Amino acid sequence: MRVIEAMPKFPSTTPAGQGGPQPGSSRATRILLSTLRVIGGTLLVLISVPLIALLVVVARPLGVVLALIAVPLLLLYGRRPHEDPVIEEHHGIRVPPRHLLTAAHAWLTPAAKHGVLVGADDLLLRALGPVEQVILPKSGTKLTPGDVLFSLRRGDRQVDVRVPFAAEVLGRNEVLLTKPGMVGTSPYLHGWVLRVWPSARLEGPDIRSAEEASGWFRQQVDRLLARVAPAPVPAMPDGGVISPDFHELIDAPTWQAVRDEFFS
Repeated sequence: MRVIEAMPKFPSTTPAGQGGPQPGSSRATRILLSTLRVIGGTLLVLISVPLIALLVVVARPLGVVLALIAVPLLLLYGRRPHEDPVIEEHHGIRVPPRHLLTAAHAWLTPAAKHGVLVGADDLLLRALGPVEQVILPKSGTKLTPGDVLFSLRRGDRQVDVRVPFAAEVLGRNEVLLTKPGMVGTSPYLHGWVLRVWPSARLEGPDIRSAEEASGWFRQQVDRLLARVAPAPVPAMPDGGVISPDFHELIDAPTWQAVRDEFFS
């Protein structure tokens, strides 16, 4: 620090012969600046190292605490059953969300490299009533157009859902064998029935694309309601929504006609 105090200051306009920069002043300045850089760098290191160490010490237990909180939450979420997506309704009947539909009211949704998921739409399920038995083909079964894909039964009433394209059965929802009611309580998620591998693209006169399926489905609901109950159908208290026991309005002769017209 004595160097700083002893170093004289010379204005750049000092006339020659009236004092000027002393020999070696430029060298002293460079030495000073170099010294300051060394001191500054040393102080920066001395300050940074403890701060970094402190952050590491503080962050580690903080990370442990966050992990102790997050892991149980993730486990709880993983065990929680997934909920159905938000489903629109038409007269109380759930509209398939962005699925393809067959003319016999089976829904189809591609599952990337895992084939195509297949299930029954809510119109078929509401007309049949609470499903008591689901009849499934074995994995590996090869199907041709018109073959029975799966069957749903309630009492003496049964719907054979047929496939409009050739396919191979890759897998099936085994839960439905012991809990057939799930096909009706969660038709578009947990109630899926089969996973198949079609031999051709999902298109043709008996398949409604995702874009046209919703409008076609609503028309089918209106047609069925008019076919079964020309008079006003039983409604919930809020009006405009048919009751859960809609299937009871369908007597045996009407059921056969409805099954053949809508679900074959």
